[in-house]
Amino acid sequence: MRRLSPTLIQIARVNGRVIGRHGVRMNKFDLISAVADRADLPRAKAADAVEAVLGAITGALRNNEDVRLVGFGSFGLAARKPTIGRDPRTGARLSIPASVSVRFKPGKGLKDAVSQKTDATR
Repeated sequence: MRRLSPTLIQIARVNGRVIGRHGVRMNKFDLISAVADRADLPRAKAADAVEAVLGAITGALRNNEDVRLVGFGSFGLAARKPTIGRDPRTGARLSIPASVSVRFKPGKGLKDAVSQKTDATR
């Protein structure tokens, strides 16, 4: 196991949150806290609101419906064809079955908001 220097360990955590490849990650608890703070709600009510939104999106996708949030983005389903792959250890051919995956396409408002933030930090 590779040992990390103290500098890397300090960089790996900011305010108790793990920094990934793409920076600090927001988890569900952090999202609930942000909603509670912005909407001036108790955390329990904010948790209910977040759960309701996620449940509605999940339910719509389960019913093969697209979810379009103007200015934010769209959630949709994409079908993957069955393919032939290879086991990296043995080189044996494997059949990979067809599947359905969830896709997210960011909207113009989200793209603009993110690009303004990244332009300011450059």
